[in-house]
Amino acid sequence: MTGPISGVIRYPGDRYFQMKQQYPGNPWVICTLWLALYFMSVDDNKRAKELIDWAMARKLPSGALSEQFDPETGEDISVVPLVWSHAEFINAVLNFAKLKDI
Repeated sequence: MTGPISGVIRYPGDRYFQMKQQYPGNPWVICTLWLALYFMSVDDNKRAKELIDWAMARKLPSGALSEQFDPETGEDISVVPLVWSHAEFINAVLNFAKLKDI
């Protein structure tokens, strides 16, 4: 996790559209939702839901999801909408809906 808005970066030192040098990278929807899927796999459904909610909170008024965000302001950066972000969101929500202990 990185920056005030949290979220998961791709890797430390990722400079792709890096907005703030004091952070190791920008938070990405895809990476954040992959972590949500991991938490579901180890039965930490509360943390998985928090990450799904994180992605939901970052959608544009149109419902579009960006590729990544400014780690301080949460402003969308790079590709908007990104189909991959939407696909991972659907994947995470469908997997979460299958859980028995939520």
